[in-house]
Amino acid sequence: MPLACPVCNTASNIEFQTWEADIYRCPACQHCFSDVKETHREGYSNDYFSEAHKNWFENPNYRLFEKICRIIMRHNPNSSVLDVGCGNGDFLRYLKKKKLGGRLTGIDLHENAPIEGIEFIDNDFFTIDFDRQFDAVVSLATIEHINNIVGFMQKTWGVCKPGGLVILMTVNDGGIIYALSRFFHRLNYPQIYNRLYSSHHLNHFNIFSLKKLIELSGLTVIKTMRHNYPLRAVDMGEFSFPLHHILLSGVAIIFLISKITGRTYLQTVVSRK
Repeated sequence: MPLACPVCNTASNIEFQTWEADIYRCPACQHCFSDVKETHREGYSNDYFSEAHKNWFENPNYRLFEKICRIIMRHNPNSSVLDVGCGNGDFLRYLKKKKLGGRLTGIDLHENAPIEGIEFIDNDFFTIDFDRQFDAVVSLATIEHINNIVGFMQKTWGVCKPGGLVILMTVNDGGIIYALSRFFHRLNYPQIYNRLYSSHHLNHFNIFSLKKLIELSGLTVIKTMRHNYPLRAVDMGEFSFPLHHILLSGVAIIFLISKITGRTYLQTVVSRK
């Protein structure tokens, strides 16, 4: 049974099925989205930071942090910043270290310990009522976990000041790694596909579908950055030492090719209200 695309509302059919979800693709904007077989609320296990995504959190993407910091400072060196889905607060701590002049706020379901100069809000972004707007709203690796992406963008638009920036980083379903996962899935090797399209990721944006969603929310896209994340941050799962390094070398080659071709694993879009 077709489902409406969450970006453009076009009737979309199943592309693949996994044990966790039915994976749909929109024929109009090529947006890929999941219909999970069991309702779940995204949250944090006890070992989310220390084990499940150990490499990711031990190796923050400082290169991306620096690019975003420069964009915000050019916009307004005293910008107030809201980080939606701030996780353990790495990005906000980076801004604090760079002495960004404005108020720094992060919201997440994960409870962070207090840090001087940063306000952490342990709450649901959808339900909390903010008493202020922000010069820049940043959300890194969060929107792919959201089911109601239209509502997420409406809320984001509402907490951003007129003329302010909205900066979103998420996956790129048009990237080479995603294409390879679909290719091997068709050959009955679904391991990579199942990892990329697990039920934790409900929306798999390509460059066009993310831009379309942002523009439909009333924002103007001013820049799209195509990039990967640090190789050290790759979480390979449980493999023997030799196989781990063979797979990691393969990822390094794919990252290089994707950077050359522009079909990277991640994308970051800068837009203005």
